Amino acid sequence: MQRRRCQTDPAGPAQARFGARLRYWREHAGLSQAQLAHRLRYDKTHISHLESGRRAVSVAVARRVDVLLGAGGELAGLGVAVLAARRGNVTGTGDRLDGSPVPLPGSSDEHEVVLPWRTWRERVSRPLGLTCPLHADEPCVEAGLAEAEDGGGVHAHLGRLAILHQVGSEVLDPTPLATAVERVAGDLVRRATAPADLHLAADYAALAGQLRGEVGQSVAATGWLHRGASWADASGNTAALCRIFGLLSHFAQLERDVDSAARYALAARTADRTRRWAVAHGRLHQARVGALRGDRAEFARHVAAARRLIARFGERDRVEASWMTEGGVHVHALLSGGRRDLAARTGDRALARRAADTAQAALDLAPGHARPARLMLALRLADCLARAGERDAATHLAAPLLATAATSNLRLVQREYRSLRSSLPR
Repeated sequence: MQRRRCQTDPAGPAQARFGARLRYWREHAGLSQAQLAHRLRYDKTHISHLESGRRAVSVAVARRVDVLLGAGGELAGLGVAVLAARRGNVTGTGDRLDGSPVPLPGSSDEHEVVLPWRTWRERVSRPLGLTCPLHADEPCVEAGLAEAEDGGGVHAHLGRLAILHQVGSEVLDPTPLATAVERVAGDLVRRATAPADLHLAADYAALAGQLRGEVGQSVAATGWLHRGASWADASGNTAALCRIFGLLSHFAQLERDVDSAARYALAARTADRTRRWAVAHGRLHQARVGALRGDRAEFARHVAAARRLIARFGERDRVEASWMTEGGVHVHALLSGGRRDLAARTGDRALARRAADTAQAALDLAPGHARPARLMLALRLADCLARAGERDAATHLAAPLLATAATSNLRLVQREYRSLRSSLPR
Protein backbone atom coordinates (compact mmCIF):
# COMPACT_ATOMS: atom_id res chain seq x y z
CA MET A 1 0.00 0.00 0.00
CA GLN A 2 2.81 2.35 0.88
CA ARG A 3 4.65 1.60 -2.36
CA ARG A 4 1.55 2.28 -4.48
CA ARG A 5 1.05 5.64 -2.79
CA CYS A 6 4.65 6.59 -3.56
CA GLN A 7 4.15 5.85 -7.26
CA THR A 8 1.11 8.15 -7.50
CA ASP A 9 2.54 10.84 -5.24
CA PRO A 10 3.86 13.79 -7.32
CA ALA A 11 6.89 13.79 -5.05
CA GLY A 12 7.66 10.13 -5.89
CA PRO A 13 10.43 10.78 -8.46
CA ALA A 14 12.06 13.42 -6.25
CA GLN A 15 11.93 11.07 -3.25
CA ALA A 16 13.47 8.27 -5.33
CA ARG A 17 16.26 10.60 -6.48
CA PHE A 18 16.95 11.66 -2.90
CA GLY A 19 17.03 8.01 -1.78
CA ALA A 20 19.49 7.03 -4.51
CA ARG A 21 21.84 9.89 -3.70
CA LEU A 22 21.52 9.25 0.04
CA ARG A 23 22.64 5.68 -0.57
CA TYR A 24 25.56 6.92 -2.68
CA TRP A 25 26.79 9.40 -0.05
CA ARG A 26 26.30 6.90 2.80
CA GLU A 27 28.38 4.28 0.99
CA HIS A 28 30.92 6.94 0.01
CA ALA A 29 31.30 7.73 3.72
CA GLY A 30 31.76 4.02 4.47
CA LEU A 31 28.70 3.77 6.70
CA SER A 32 26.05 1.06 6.92
CA GLN A 33 22.38 1.95 7.25
CA ALA A 34 22.55 1.02 10.91
CA GLN A 35 25.59 3.22 11.53
CA LEU A 36 23.99 6.21 9.82
CA ALA A 37 20.76 5.66 11.74
CA HIS A 38 22.71 5.54 15.02
CA ARG A 39 24.43 8.86 14.28
CA LEU A 40 21.13 10.48 13.40
CA ARG A 41 19.40 8.76 16.35
CA TYR A 42 16.88 7.11 14.05
CA ASP A 43 15.83 3.53 13.52
CA LYS A 44 17.58 1.62 10.73
CA THR A 45 14.18 1.08 9.06
CA HIS A 46 13.81 4.84 8.70
CA ILE A 47 17.03 5.05 6.68
CA SER A 48 16.00 2.04 4.60
CA HIS A 49 12.67 3.66 3.75
CA LEU A 50 14.36 6.95 2.84
CA GLU A 51 16.78 5.20 0.49
CA SER A 52 14.04 3.17 -1.17
CA GLY A 53 11.87 6.26 -1.67
CA ARG A 54 9.06 4.85 0.47
CA ARG A 55 9.32 7.68 2.99
CA ALA A 56 9.29 11.39 2.12
CA VAL A 57 12.26 13.21 3.55
CA SER A 58 11.79 16.47 5.42
CA VAL A 59 14.01 19.45 4.64
CA ALA A 60 15.41 19.42 8.17
CA VAL A 61 16.47 15.76 7.89
CA ALA A 62 17.90 16.34 4.41
CA ARG A 63 20.06 19.14 5.77
CA ARG A 64 21.23 17.13 8.78
CA VAL A 65 22.23 14.13 6.70
CA ASP A 66 23.88 16.42 4.13
CA VAL A 67 26.18 17.86 6.78
CA LEU A 68 26.86 14.45 8.35
CA LEU A 69 27.82 12.81 5.04
CA GLY A 70 29.61 15.84 3.59
CA ALA A 71 27.39 15.97 0.50
CA GLY A 72 28.14 19.65 -0.08
CA GLY A 73 24.51 20.74 -0.33
CA GLU A 74 23.32 18.11 -2.82
CA LEU A 75 21.10 16.23 -0.37
CA ALA A 76 19.82 19.49 1.10
CA GLY A 77 18.86 20.67 -2.38
CA LEU A 78 17.10 17.41 -3.13
CA GLY A 79 15.18 17.76 0.11
CA VAL A 80 13.92 21.12 -1.12
CA ALA A 81 12.89 19.46 -4.40
CA VAL A 82 10.88 16.83 -2.52
CA LEU A 83 9.05 19.52 -0.57
CA ALA A 84 8.36 21.52 -3.74
CA ALA A 85 6.98 18.43 -5.50
CA ARG A 86 4.73 17.64 -2.53
CA ARG A 87 3.34 21.17 -2.79
CA GLY A 88 2.35 20.48 -6.38
CA ASN A 89 5.27 22.38 -7.97
CA VAL A 90 3.56 25.71 -7.27
CA THR A 91 5.97 28.62 -7.61
CA GLY A 92 5.95 31.84 -5.69
CA THR A 93 4.47 30.52 -2.46
CA GLY A 94 6.43 33.12 -0.56
CA ASP A 95 6.93 31.04 2.60
CA ARG A 96 10.30 30.05 4.00
CA LEU A 97 11.20 26.42 4.57
CA ASP A 98 12.72 27.05 7.99
CA GLY A 99 15.30 29.29 9.54
CA SER A 100 18.37 27.06 9.24
CA PRO A 101 20.82 27.66 6.36
CA VAL A 102 21.72 25.13 3.70
CA PRO A 103 25.41 24.26 4.24
CA LEU A 104 26.76 25.60 0.96
CA PRO A 105 30.03 27.37 0.22
CA GLY A 106 29.39 31.02 -0.39
CA SER A 107 25.82 31.13 0.90
CA SER A 108 25.11 34.55 2.33
CA ASP A 109 22.35 37.07 2.81
CA GLU A 110 24.48 39.46 0.77
CA HIS A 111 23.48 37.82 -2.50
CA GLU A 112 23.74 40.90 -4.71
CA VAL A 113 26.69 41.02 -7.10
CA VAL A 114 28.06 44.55 -7.33
CA LEU A 115 28.28 45.31 -11.05
CA PRO A 116 27.16 48.22 -13.26
CA TRP A 117 24.16 46.23 -14.49
CA ARG A 118 22.79 48.99 -16.70
CA THR A 119 26.10 49.31 -18.59
CA TRP A 120 26.69 45.59 -18.96
CA ARG A 121 23.20 44.63 -20.10
CA GLU A 122 23.63 46.57 -23.36
CA ARG A 123 26.48 44.23 -24.32
CA VAL A 124 24.88 40.90 -23.47
CA SER A 125 24.52 38.30 -26.21
CA ARG A 126 22.29 35.34 -25.42
CA PRO A 127 24.26 33.06 -23.10
CA LEU A 128 24.73 29.32 -23.30
CA GLY A 129 21.34 27.58 -23.22
CA LEU A 130 19.86 29.89 -20.58
CA THR A 131 16.12 29.35 -20.06
CA CYS A 132 13.46 30.93 -17.88
CA PRO A 133 12.23 28.61 -15.10
CA LEU A 134 8.74 30.12 -15.26
CA HIS A 135 8.01 30.52 -18.96
CA ALA A 136 10.98 29.15 -20.99
CA ASP A 137 10.53 31.68 -23.78
CA GLU A 138 12.78 34.27 -25.39
CA PRO A 139 11.42 37.53 -23.92
CA CYS A 140 12.16 36.36 -20.37
CA VAL A 141 15.89 36.99 -20.62
CA GLU A 142 15.29 40.45 -22.05
CA ALA A 143 12.78 41.16 -19.27
CA GLY A 144 15.31 39.92 -16.76
CA LEU A 145 17.98 42.26 -18.11
CA ALA A 146 15.63 45.17 -17.54
CA GLU A 147 15.01 44.03 -13.95
CA ALA A 148 18.64 43.17 -13.18
CA GLU A 149 19.42 46.60 -11.78
CA ASP A 150 16.94 46.66 -8.93
CA GLY A 151 14.62 43.64 -9.19
CA GLY A 152 14.52 40.78 -6.72
CA GLY A 153 12.47 38.10 -8.44
CA VAL A 154 13.16 35.16 -10.73
CA HIS A 155 13.56 37.32 -13.83
CA ALA A 156 15.97 39.68 -12.08
CA HIS A 157 18.15 36.69 -11.17
CA LEU A 158 17.88 35.48 -14.76
CA GLY A 159 18.98 38.88 -16.08
CA ARG A 160 21.91 39.05 -13.69
CA LEU A 161 22.95 35.56 -14.72
CA ALA A 162 22.94 36.58 -18.39
CA ILE A 163 25.16 39.55 -17.52
CA LEU A 164 27.48 37.41 -15.40
CA HIS A 165 27.99 35.05 -18.36
CA GLN A 166 29.05 38.06 -20.42
CA VAL A 167 31.35 39.40 -17.70
CA GLY A 168 32.93 35.98 -17.27
CA SER A 169 33.79 35.83 -20.95
CA GLU A 170 35.75 39.09 -20.74
CA VAL A 171 37.89 38.92 -17.59
CA LEU A 172 41.37 37.42 -17.51
CA ASP A 173 41.01 36.44 -13.83
CA PRO A 174 37.50 35.16 -13.08
CA THR A 175 38.21 34.19 -9.47
CA PRO A 176 36.47 37.17 -7.77
CA LEU A 177 33.50 36.75 -10.07
CA ALA A 178 33.30 33.03 -9.22
CA THR A 179 33.04 33.87 -5.53
CA ALA A 180 30.12 36.22 -6.21
CA VAL A 181 28.34 33.65 -8.40
CA GLU A 182 28.75 30.97 -5.72
CA ARG A 183 27.23 33.31 -3.15
CA VAL A 184 24.13 33.73 -5.32
CA ALA A 185 23.81 29.97 -5.92
CA GLY A 186 24.05 29.22 -2.23
CA ASP A 187 21.59 31.93 -1.37
CA LEU A 188 19.07 30.67 -3.94
CA VAL A 189 19.09 27.17 -2.46
CA ARG A 190 19.04 28.42 1.11
CA ARG A 191 15.92 30.47 0.38
CA ALA A 192 14.33 27.98 -2.03
CA THR A 193 10.57 27.55 -1.84
CA ALA A 194 9.88 26.21 -5.37
CA PRO A 195 11.54 24.41 -8.31
CA ALA A 196 12.17 27.77 -10.02
CA ASP A 197 14.75 28.56 -7.33
CA LEU A 198 16.58 25.27 -7.90
CA HIS A 199 16.36 25.82 -11.67
CA LEU A 200 18.21 29.11 -11.33
CA ALA A 201 20.60 27.69 -8.72
CA ALA A 202 21.62 25.00 -11.25
CA ASP A 203 22.47 27.68 -13.83
CA TYR A 204 24.49 29.68 -11.29
CA ALA A 205 26.29 26.50 -10.15
CA ALA A 206 27.16 25.70 -13.77
CA LEU A 207 28.71 29.14 -14.20
CA ALA A 208 30.55 28.85 -10.88
CA GLY A 209 31.97 25.48 -11.94
CA GLN A 210 33.00 26.90 -15.30
CA LEU A 211 34.78 29.88 -13.73
CA ARG A 212 36.58 27.74 -11.13
CA GLY A 213 37.60 25.22 -13.77
CA GLU A 214 39.02 27.94 -15.99
CA VAL A 215 41.64 28.79 -13.36
CA GLY A 216 42.46 25.16 -12.57
CA GLN A 217 40.55 24.86 -9.28
CA SER A 218 39.42 21.37 -10.22
CA VAL A 219 38.00 20.25 -6.88
CA ALA A 220 35.84 23.36 -6.48
CA ALA A 221 34.78 23.21 -10.14
CA THR A 222 33.77 19.57 -9.98
CA GLY A 223 31.91 20.12 -6.72
CA TRP A 224 29.85 22.96 -8.14
CA LEU A 225 29.14 21.14 -11.39
CA HIS A 226 27.96 17.97 -9.62
CA ARG A 227 25.88 20.07 -7.25
CA GLY A 228 24.40 21.94 -10.20
CA ALA A 229 23.62 18.67 -11.98
CA SER A 230 21.68 17.51 -8.94
CA TRP A 231 19.67 20.74 -8.79
CA ALA A 232 19.10 20.69 -12.56
CA ASP A 233 17.83 17.14 -12.38
CA ALA A 234 15.55 17.92 -9.44
CA SER A 235 14.06 21.02 -11.11
CA GLY A 236 13.80 19.70 -14.66
CA ASN A 237 16.43 22.15 -15.97
CA THR A 238 17.74 19.84 -18.69
CA ALA A 239 19.38 22.69 -20.59
CA ALA A 240 21.67 23.30 -17.61
CA LEU A 241 22.24 19.55 -17.25
CA CYS A 242 23.45 19.32 -20.87
CA ARG A 243 25.73 22.29 -20.34
CA ILE A 244 27.16 20.88 -17.10
CA PHE A 245 27.99 17.53 -18.68
CA GLY A 246 29.70 19.39 -21.53
CA LEU A 247 31.80 21.35 -19.05
CA LEU A 248 32.75 18.18 -17.18
CA SER A 249 33.82 16.61 -20.47
CA HIS A 250 35.80 19.72 -21.34
CA PHE A 251 37.68 19.74 -18.04
CA ALA A 252 38.36 16.00 -18.31
CA GLN A 253 39.84 16.68 -21.76
CA LEU A 254 42.16 19.27 -20.24
CA GLU A 255 43.30 16.65 -17.74
CA ARG A 256 43.80 14.16 -20.61
CA ASP A 257 41.34 11.84 -18.89
CA VAL A 258 39.92 10.58 -22.17
CA ASP A 259 37.63 7.91 -20.71
CA SER A 260 35.89 10.34 -18.35
CA ALA A 261 35.68 12.95 -21.10
CA ALA A 262 33.97 10.39 -23.35
CA ARG A 263 31.43 9.43 -20.67
CA TYR A 264 30.53 13.04 -19.94
CA ALA A 265 30.28 13.89 -23.65
CA LEU A 266 27.84 11.02 -24.13
CA ALA A 267 25.86 12.21 -21.10
CA ALA A 268 25.69 15.72 -22.60
CA ARG A 269 24.45 14.28 -25.88
CA THR A 270 21.71 12.17 -24.27
CA ALA A 271 20.58 14.42 -21.40
CA ASP A 272 17.85 16.05 -23.50
CA ARG A 273 17.22 14.57 -26.94
CA THR A 274 14.39 17.05 -27.57
CA ARG A 275 16.91 19.88 -27.92
CA ARG A 276 18.90 19.59 -31.15
CA TRP A 277 21.44 22.10 -29.84
CA ALA A 278 22.11 19.92 -26.79
CA VAL A 279 22.65 16.79 -28.89
CA ALA A 280 24.91 18.70 -31.29
CA HIS A 281 26.81 20.14 -28.32
CA GLY A 282 27.43 16.62 -27.00
CA ARG A 283 28.48 15.43 -30.47
CA LEU A 284 31.10 18.16 -30.74
CA HIS A 285 32.54 17.16 -27.38
CA GLN A 286 32.61 13.55 -28.58
CA ALA A 287 34.49 14.78 -31.63
CA ARG A 288 37.14 16.37 -29.40
CA VAL A 289 37.47 13.10 -27.52
CA GLY A 290 38.00 11.29 -30.84
CA ALA A 291 40.71 13.79 -31.73
CA LEU A 292 42.48 13.22 -28.40
CA ARG A 293 42.45 9.50 -29.19
CA GLY A 294 43.92 10.17 -32.59
CA ASP A 295 40.85 8.60 -34.20
CA ARG A 296 40.23 10.61 -37.38
CA ALA A 297 37.14 8.57 -38.34
CA GLU A 298 35.49 9.10 -34.95
CA PHE A 299 36.21 12.81 -35.09
CA ALA A 300 34.75 13.15 -38.61
CA ARG A 301 31.67 11.08 -37.75
CA HIS A 302 30.67 13.21 -34.78
CA VAL A 303 31.41 16.48 -36.59
CA ALA A 304 29.22 15.43 -39.53
CA ALA A 305 26.39 14.42 -37.17
CA ALA A 306 26.65 17.75 -35.32
CA ARG A 307 26.51 19.71 -38.55
CA ARG A 308 23.41 17.83 -39.71
CA LEU A 309 21.71 18.73 -36.44
CA ILE A 310 22.77 22.37 -36.63
CA ALA A 311 21.35 22.61 -40.16
CA ARG A 312 17.97 21.47 -38.76
CA PHE A 313 17.86 23.90 -35.81
CA GLY A 314 14.39 25.07 -34.86
CA GLU A 315 13.40 28.34 -33.25
CA ARG A 316 14.04 27.09 -29.71
CA ASP A 317 17.55 25.96 -30.67
CA ARG A 318 18.34 29.35 -32.22
CA VAL A 319 16.97 31.17 -29.18
CA GLU A 320 18.70 29.05 -26.54
CA ALA A 321 21.95 28.43 -28.41
CA SER A 322 22.69 31.09 -31.00
CA TRP A 323 26.37 30.40 -30.28
CA MET A 324 25.88 26.90 -31.75
CA THR A 325 25.05 27.96 -35.32
CA GLU A 326 27.37 26.69 -38.04
CA GLY A 327 28.97 30.12 -38.42
CA GLY A 328 29.40 30.58 -34.67
CA VAL A 329 32.69 31.01 -32.87
CA HIS A 330 31.99 28.08 -30.54
CA VAL A 331 31.75 25.53 -33.36
CA HIS A 332 34.86 26.85 -35.11
CA ALA A 333 36.78 26.81 -31.83
CA LEU A 334 35.89 23.17 -31.14
CA LEU A 335 36.71 22.14 -34.71
CA SER A 336 40.04 23.96 -34.73
CA GLY A 337 41.04 22.35 -31.43
CA GLY A 338 40.09 18.89 -32.65
CA ARG A 339 41.94 19.25 -35.94
CA ARG A 340 45.01 20.63 -34.18
CA ASP A 341 45.00 17.69 -31.74
CA LEU A 342 44.75 15.22 -34.61
CA ALA A 343 47.55 16.99 -36.49
CA ALA A 344 49.73 16.93 -33.36
CA ARG A 345 49.24 13.17 -33.02
CA THR A 346 49.66 12.30 -36.70
CA GLY A 347 52.10 14.96 -37.94
CA ASP A 348 49.71 15.72 -40.82
CA ARG A 349 50.70 19.19 -42.08
CA ALA A 350 47.71 19.48 -44.39
CA LEU A 351 45.37 18.86 -41.47
CA ALA A 352 47.30 21.42 -39.41
CA ARG A 353 46.74 23.93 -42.23
CA ARG A 354 42.98 23.23 -42.12
CA ALA A 355 43.10 23.65 -38.34
CA ALA A 356 44.79 27.04 -38.84
CA ASP A 357 42.05 28.17 -41.23
CA THR A 358 39.37 27.13 -38.74
CA ALA A 359 41.19 28.82 -35.85
CA GLN A 360 41.46 32.00 -37.93
CA ALA A 361 37.71 31.87 -38.63
CA ALA A 362 37.02 31.49 -34.89
CA LEU A 363 39.36 34.38 -34.09
CA ASP A 364 37.66 36.61 -36.68
CA LEU A 365 34.26 35.83 -35.14
CA ALA A 366 35.32 36.33 -31.50
CA PRO A 367 34.20 39.75 -30.20
CA GLY A 368 36.94 42.18 -29.34
CA HIS A 369 35.98 42.35 -25.66
CA ALA A 370 36.33 38.54 -25.22
CA ARG A 371 39.98 38.86 -24.27
CA PRO A 372 40.56 35.32 -22.87
CA ALA A 373 39.00 33.66 -25.94
CA ARG A 374 40.95 35.84 -28.34
CA LEU A 375 44.24 35.14 -26.55
CA MET A 376 43.56 31.41 -26.53
CA LEU A 377 42.56 31.33 -30.22
CA ALA A 378 45.56 33.43 -31.29
CA LEU A 379 47.92 31.03 -29.51
CA ARG A 380 46.12 28.09 -31.13
CA LEU A 381 46.40 29.69 -34.56
CA ALA A 382 50.14 30.16 -34.07
CA ASP A 383 50.45 26.53 -32.95
CA CYS A 384 48.56 25.32 -36.02
CA LEU A 385 50.74 27.42 -38.33
CA ALA A 386 53.89 26.01 -36.72
CA ARG A 387 52.62 22.43 -37.15
CA ALA A 388 51.79 23.23 -40.79
CA GLY A 389 55.43 24.22 -41.34
CA GLU A 390 54.82 27.97 -41.42
CA ARG A 391 57.19 28.81 -38.59
CA ASP A 392 57.91 32.42 -39.49
CA ALA A 393 54.21 33.28 -39.56
CA ALA A 394 53.73 31.46 -36.26
CA THR A 395 56.61 33.32 -34.62
CA HIS A 396 55.38 36.68 -35.87
CA LEU A 397 51.89 36.03 -34.51
CA ALA A 398 52.99 34.55 -31.17
CA ALA A 399 55.74 36.99 -30.18
CA PRO A 400 53.55 39.75 -28.70
CA LEU A 401 51.37 37.21 -26.86
CA LEU A 402 53.97 35.16 -25.02
CA ALA A 403 54.49 37.40 -21.97
CA THR A 404 50.74 37.52 -21.24
CA ALA A 405 50.31 33.81 -21.92
CA ALA A 406 53.22 32.79 -19.71
CA THR A 407 51.72 34.52 -16.67
CA SER A 408 48.05 33.71 -17.29
CA ASN A 409 46.20 31.55 -14.76
CA LEU A 410 43.61 30.42 -17.32
CA ARG A 411 43.92 26.70 -18.07
CA LEU A 412 43.00 26.94 -21.74
CA VAL A 413 45.58 29.66 -22.30
CA GLN A 414 48.20 27.60 -20.46
CA ARG A 415 47.38 24.53 -22.55
CA GLU A 416 47.70 26.43 -25.83
CA TYR A 417 50.92 28.04 -24.61
CA ARG A 418 52.46 24.65 -23.79
CA SER A 419 51.35 23.18 -27.11
CA LEU A 420 52.86 26.15 -28.97
CA ARG A 421 56.16 25.77 -27.13
CA SER A 422 56.31 22.11 -28.15
CA SER A 423 55.70 22.96 -31.81
CA LEU A 424 57.86 26.10 -31.84
CA PRO A 425 60.63 25.53 -29.28
CA ARG A 426 62.57 28.68 -30.08
